[in-house]
Formats: sequence, structure tokens, C-alpha cells
Amino acid sequence: KAFQFEKEKYPELDDLCKEFVKKCNRVPLAIVTVAGLLSTKRKTTTEWRKVLNQLDSLLQSNSLLDIVNQVMLESYHDLPSHLKRCFLYFGLFPEGYSISCMRLIRLWVAEGFVKEDSENSSMEDFADEYLVELVRRCLVHVSRVDFDGRPKSCHVYDLMHGLIAKICKEQMFCQTMKDIITPLNSNLDSTPRRLSIIKKNDNATMRRVQNWKKVRSCFVFDDASKWLVSEKLFSSFQLLVRLDLSNAYLDNLPKQVGNLLNLKYLSLRNTKIKSLPKSIGNLEDLQTLDLKQTKVHELPVEIKKLIKLRHLLAYYMNIQKFGMERLKGVKLNEGLQNLTSLQKLSFLDASDGSIIEELKHLTKLRKLGIIKLKEQYGDALCKVIEKMSHLCSLSIWAMKSDDMLHLQSLRNPPSSLQRLYLYGRLESLPNWIPELQNLSRLYLKWSNLKEDPLPYLKELSKLLYLDLCDTYIGDVLHFKKGWLKGLKVLHVESLQKLKTIKIDRGAIPYVAELKIGKCHKMLQVPRDMKNLTRLQRLYLYDMHEQFINRIWDTQSEDCRIINRIPIVDYSKYDHFETLHNPDS
Repeated sequence: KAFQFEKEKYPELDDLCKEFVKKCNRVPLAIVTVAGLLSTKRKTTTEWRKVLNQLDSLLQSNSLLDIVNQVMLESYHDLPSHLKRCFLYFGLFPEGYSISCMRLIRLWVAEGFVKEDSENSSMEDFADEYLVELVRRCLVHVSRVDFDGRPKSCHVYDLMHGLIAKICKEQMFCQTMKDIITPLNSNLDSTPRRLSIIKKNDNATMRRVQNWKKVRSCFVFDDASKWLVSEKLFSSFQLLVRLDLSNAYLDNLPKQVGNLLNLKYLSLRNTKIKSLPKSIGNLEDLQTLDLKQTKVHELPVEIKKLIKLRHLLAYYMNIQKFGMERLKGVKLNEGLQNLTSLQKLSFLDASDGSIIEELKHLTKLRKLGIIKLKEQYGDALCKVIEKMSHLCSLSIWAMKSDDMLHLQSLRNPPSSLQRLYLYGRLESLPNWIPELQNLSRLYLKWSNLKEDPLPYLKELSKLLYLDLCDTYIGDVLHFKKGWLKGLKVLHVESLQKLKTIKIDRGAIPYVAELKIGKCHKMLQVPRDMKNLTRLQRLYLYDMHEQFINRIWDTQSEDCRIINRIPIVDYSKYDHFETLHNPDS
């Protein structure tokens, strides 16, 4: 798998792969490193044999660890210049740190590592391609994947991180402070432009850092933030372009942030701030403003000056609460129509319906999240959505869980839509949903539909993830042969009258994960579950006592069905403990 080629297409390379594995002494990191180097070579026996001979020669006089380091260094030197910069960026983060891919992509864009938008692709698209290429070369490794197989977070191995740190030091790409005392270059004029403070250093060193006037990027981790995140930072580093204070010890954003006129990227994610100063309006070059998991619930009107803003992420999710109280967005009282460069906006408080009219100017949006939508503004929102031809993700929350979402008037939904989340009552399933041929995830919560939605969804061949939560008030869900051929994950929750799920042979053939919870009328395991021949994992939570007793009864048909599934998790609540994990 590491060598990334099709055996049928290149059968002559199969034996060579086995020789490489043997030479690497079956050490995973060595195998992955060599595979990364081979990914840049032509897929011919001559080319691969040459690499094998070089490896063999090196092994005569070097340890395997030394060779791995040499191969990693060669893989780095093989990179084009733009990928070298992206790769070295991992040196700004602590060893073993897993970083969100989207965060990394936004940072690369703010750094200027990525070419400008084209007619069909954004800078973020290009940055995503860069990341995919680094993964393909086995230089970067995926930590978590999304339901559609796309990377969600990534990291570099510790040995690779050590190499990056060495190169960063040689090239003065960045200064990382992680020890009690970090030696600093005595020549302040040659200080690096990127600073990462992972651990607080001694006071003398930290005072010296304040004199670094050329810092363009600053990352603050751990307890260092108590010292640094203050007015000192904003007065010392006035040339800052990128400031990442995610998880920092911060409950107030000083007004001096408005002096950072070059700032393109500002992340305050997971801090305790409750408001933004009016001086935020001075940051006219800002591209990303990340306020996720903060207590900022209203933005100052000065935000309308940020006409280059591409990503506005501002919401707080409290997983300990239920219903509409779980998610809080932000209010923007005026000026939203000025932010025409926005690609991501979530979550906008739409309780004042006048804000919806301003949305029509945001035609570049790719992701839109709206909360507290009142019934009477549904038609207006539909007209706005029709203008968003690039929209990939749409999330709409009604004002209350029993309020109607009036979305039937949407005539021409964006064909690019891949993810759709609807929270609120639906009179009927909107007739435009079956037209979304690129839809990969659909979440319907509190819909309370009287009619089974499945017959209308059956032709969505690209749908991978289907969430039905308090969606339907019938007693049977019936998946028929040929329906939803691409579905991989099915989640059924809080269908209060549901007694069973029927699954014909040949229906939802690729489902690998099934979640069933809070369906209290379901008293036994659906018998048709045996037709899910690719099912790998079953989650069950908060089910009727009789349902659970039947699972534990080793003589029951329920237990026999369950035992065919590799992993079965059950919890009384919405977290899981593994019950079955057979060797199969």
C-alpha cells in the first residue's frame, strides 16, 4: 500500500517492493520514507532497481536510521520550491502535533505560498492540492479522515520533525522556542520572520523577543500565552501578518490589535474572549478571522471594512446542551454586503431577517451556516441561495426545533452543493434535494416528516453519509434494492415511532457503519441487517431495555446477527463502549 501503484498495471514492480521491505528490515518508518522517495521516480524496473542498489550500497556502511535520514533529506530536496515552504511550515508546531488541514491551508494562503485565484479554482483549492502532494510523497501523514476519505488533520513523524527543525534552523525559516532557555541568534537584524513559542522561556529571553521587530508570523502555545498575549505582543510585533492564538490564555483582545495593519490571519479559536474591539476594522487586509469556540456573539459594525475577508468562522458549540441551545452564532448588524470576498461564513444569526437581503451579495460563498431562521424568511433565503453558484456546504437552523423551515421555493439549487444540514420542521421534503447529484452528506433533524423520505433520496448516487434524526414519524424505514448505492454511513436517531428498518438485498450495499439510537419503539435488531454484507461497525445507544436484553441473550437471533459484525458499540447515552470485537 505504501508504494502506491497498481499491481495489475505494474506487475514487474511487485517483487521489487518485497525487496525494499526486506532491506528496510520491515521498519514502518523506513518503508514509508523509501516509498515517498519512489513516488517521485518513474515506475520502471530500471529506475526502482537503481534506488534499491543505492540503498543496498548505503547499508554496507550506515545504520538503517542514518539511511532513513538521508532518504528523507533527499525527498525534501526533490520538492519544488513552493512545496518546500509548505513542508517546512510543520516546524512551527510542536513535535507530534496534529493540525487541522483547513487551518494549515488557510495559513499557507495567508503566507503567500499559494498562487492566486483562477477562474475555476481558489487559492484554497491549490493549497489543498499541495497538501495532497505532500501526503502522496509520504512526507506528511494523515491523522484523521472525514467520512468521504478526505484528510481532516495531518502530522509529520517525529524523526521527520527533527529533520524539519534542523533545516528551519539552517535556513532561518522560523524560530521555535520550546526549552527553558532557547539560544537566540545574537544578530537581531537577522531574526527569522516566523516565531513559534511552544513553552515559556526564561524572562531575559522573553524580554529579548519583544525587540524582534521583523516577526511576520507568531504562534503561541501552552503557558507562554499568559506572558505574551497582552498589549506587549501588539506593540512589539507591529509587522505581523499571521497571528495564531488558538487555545491561548486570553479573555480580552486589546484594542492595539488594530495597529497590526498587515494582518491577514487572526485565530482566536478556543479562547475566552467575549467581544472584539472596534479597532478590528483597521485590519483591511485580513483574510481569515477564526472565532470558533469563543463567547463572541456579536460583531462590531466596523467588521464591514474587512472587504478582503475570505473566512469568517464564529460560533460556539456546547455539546452538554441539547436542541437549539447547543449552537450559538454571531450577529452582524450591518455591512455584511460589503464582504464580497467571503468563501466561508458560519454561523450567522438570522433572527433579524434584514440580514438575509445582504447575503445576496456574497456570491463567492462555498460554506454558509445560518441559525435562528424565522419561518417567514425562508422564501427570501431561497432566492439568495440561488445566486451562490459555488456553494458546497449549507447548514440552516430554524428559530426553534418545532418551527417550520420554508425552503420549497428554491428553484435552482447550487449544483456544487455537497453537504446539506437542515435543523427544523419540514412540511415535506424539499423537492430540490433529489436534484443535488453531488450531495455527499445529508443531515435532516427535527423534520418530523409524515412521509418516508427514502423514495425521494434513492437516486443520490454520491451520497455517502445520511443522518436521520427525528426526521420521520412512520414505523418503518424501507431501503429497496438499488437505492443509495454509494452510501457508507447511516445514522438513525430519535425516530419515536420506528419499529424496524427493512433492507432489501442489494440496497445500500456499501454501508460500513450504522448508528441507531433513541428509537424506543424498536424492540429487536432489524432482521435485514444481515443484508449489509460490508457492515464493519454498529453503534447502539439509548435503546429500549428489551432491545438490549435480546442482544445479550446468546440464544437469540438478535445476538447471532450482532455477532457477525466486527465491532459493536453500545452506550446508554451518546458515547460508546465496545461490546464485540471478534478476531474477524
